[in-house]
Amino acid sequence: MFKITKYSMFMFQVEVDLALSAHANARRWYEQKKKQESKQEKTVTAHEKAFKAAERKTRQQLSQVVKTCIWESLIYIAN
Repeated sequence: MFKITKYSMFMFQVEVDLALSAHANARRWYEQKKKQESKQEKTVTAHEKAFKAAERKTRQQLSQVVKTCIWESLIYIAN
């Protein structure tokens, strides 16, 4: 949708539907922009949730491994 280059940082290419009024075209553009921002926000939120879940799972697995190693060490020492 947007093509930003080094020399045209503030220029945007916007599709204009000639069948619509200027106001309708602007509204359509802003609705699309709002949808994209919403999608990006949801993506970031989902990414953060997934990262926290993976971190929690890793900690849990690490804790389990440590417990197992401790028990195996105790059993080895007892024998």
